[in-house]
Order: sequence, then structure tokens, then C-alpha cells
Amino acid sequence: MTIASLSGCAPAFTTTTNADVRVPENLRRDVRIQKSIDQAYANIATYAGECQPLGNVVLSPDRTKITVSDTSFGPQFRSVYMVIDIQAMGQNAVDFKGYAYYDSSMWKGRIDNVLNAINDPKKCA
Repeated sequence: MTIASLSGCAPAFTTTTNADVRVPENLRRDVRIQKSIDQAYANIATYAGECQPLGNVVLSPDRTKITVSDTSFGPQFRSVYMVIDIQAMGQNAVDFKGYAYYDSSMWKGRIDNVLNAINDPKKCA
């Protein structure tokens, strides 16, 4: 009886993917940064090593795009809630687009951590 009662209260969880998060209404930050894609990637790695992890960081094989994603915790640990696309724009600039599934200060803060890591990798948040 107890199990049936508890199962009736469980929320209906869905798993979100990068594509689910990467929609216009979830765009939280859109900026141009005057750094090369290699410098942005190196700065993210420096920050992650010296300060804190920033999520799952992937540099494309052609070295033109970095994708940073982060998942939820607890029962939703497989759901992506933050995606950042960093696209090379020539030799010395990147476009930074940060998406968050929820419009909350926590997820915006995680996007800002990546942005700050690119700009100043030695300054821990």
C-alpha cells in the first residue's frame, strides 16, 4: 500500500538534451569575446583546473567550436539544463551563446562562470 501511494506522488520526469535547451527562449547570454578559440579553450581548461569544473567541455575536431554543457543533479542527472556554444569568428574573436533551460540565477551564474573563465581564468568565482 505504501509503495502504491508513493509512486502516485512521483513527478513525471523528462530527459532534456542539448537540442531541447538550445532554443531562442532559453538564450541567457549572447556576447562577442575578443579571444581566439584556442585561447578560450585554454582559459576554460585553466579555470577548471585551478578553480572549479565548468561542466562537460568539448572542442570540435576542426577547432572552430567549443560546447560546454551541464546536467542537473539528483533524479534528473541525465537532463541537460545548460548549453554554451562558443563559435570561432575569425582568428581573434568568438561568439558566446549561453542557454539555460530555467531562467534562474543558479543557471545564469553557471553561464557567467564560463564567460568569466574565458576572460580571466585565474580569478575563481
